[in-house]
Amino acid sequence: MRDRLDRTAPSMFRIGMLLHTGPHCHRIGDRLWLATINTLWNARLQS
Repeated sequence: MRDRLDRTAPSMFRIGMLLHTGPHCHRIGDRLWLATINTLWNARLQS
């Protein structure tokens, strides 16, 4: 989906985030993150 958006509307896709219940955030791509649900209440992502 990110690549498709980049072709049709360059620079519109900023970050993709999948929320999970684990203890840590993980960066899984250049603009893709696995983030803990608590991230919704925190100011920033930490890898």
